[in-house]
Amino acid sequence: MSTHVYNVFVGSETGLLKGANCVENKWDNLNTLADVKKDNEICCMCWDSRREEKVYFAQRNQLIKVYNVSSAEISEEINLNAGEGKFRNIATFGKQLLTALDSGTVHLWNKKREKNLEIKTGDKLSCMRQNFFNPNLIATGGKENPLKLWDVTKAAEPIFTSKNVPHDWLNLRVPIHVMNIGFIPSSNKIVTCTGHHQVRVYDPSTYQRRPVLNVDIDEYPITALSVCPGGNQVIVGNTQGNMLKIDLRNGHIACRYKGFAGGIRDLQCHPTLPYVASCSLDRFVRVHHMDLKHIMHKFYMKSRLNCILLSKTWPTIEETDPSGDMEETAEETSDALWDKLPVLGLKEQLCSDEKQQKGKRKLLTDQLPKQKMKKAMC
Repeated sequence: MSTHVYNVFVGSETGLLKGANCVENKWDNLNTLADVKKDNEICCMCWDSRREEKVYFAQRNQLIKVYNVSSAEISEEINLNAGEGKFRNIATFGKQLLTALDSGTVHLWNKKREKNLEIKTGDKLSCMRQNFFNPNLIATGGKENPLKLWDVTKAAEPIFTSKNVPHDWLNLRVPIHVMNIGFIPSSNKIVTCTGHHQVRVYDPSTYQRRPVLNVDIDEYPITALSVCPGGNQVIVGNTQGNMLKIDLRNGHIACRYKGFAGGIRDLQCHPTLPYVASCSLDRFVRVHHMDLKHIMHKFYMKSRLNCILLSKTWPTIEETDPSGDMEETAEETSDALWDKLPVLGLKEQLCSDEKQQKGKRKLLTDQLPKQKMKKAMC
């Protein structure tokens, strides 16, 4: 098994966990081909702690496996009897494990993998997100399941339950479909994206339960969302393969990222560096620069991808994409193209000149008899 330091971990529909190294521009399968089964589809992933020593990835058959980064092998398998449904997300709470199923139940498991807590969040759950800055708080939402904020230590009732937006201009009810959730750092605000192409910001610290910002983005369901490190912007991706940066202060589109050929399944912004990694249905993993917008790394993973997880260990900008090298390579490629062009020889030049002269002579000879006829008529 390879012992490279991986910067990006990706989970596929076939059950393979993949790791990409952005320094060497290589990727590897981190488990064996014997794990390739439909039931082993990787649904979601998370780190064990902020030290990032292990990767937890949950499969469709409700089996959670643990990949040890230092030993580069799968060190543990956790078989949970969580109930019906597929995993929507997993997270760690101290040494305990949080799991969320699409049937609407969230469980907290202790070290012995026994249930310490069960939360009924509602049917058709689409997402569950833990607050990175306050791990006690989790947010849930789904189809006709509004955004709810829960405290794991006091989970009898939700702390906050959002209210639907007013009826549209035809006085029709707007459907609820929360697809993904993000917590805005240094504030109590929560941003969500919907299956009806809206980005909404909620502020649970106020009396208002409706969104304080509601923006329509394109015309397609938004499936992926990640908050930028500054907190003023969010990057979203939809089923059409469009990835955009939205300014949450005014709701305007700050920029668009190009290069996609399939719907975006998941994306994640680096917590400290201006990088955003995404995986899409075209089986590519792309790493964009948030501000410069160009693709820094691109990996073809050979499988349909579901989820993505970034590591803190990351190469510097000089190691990955120095501007000087880009200019030099551009100049070298242009010089190479000019060198490949055939040189026009002297004979070919003389022939072309003779042809031009013959053409001029023909024009003169054709015009002379016409001029003589005009003089005779006069």
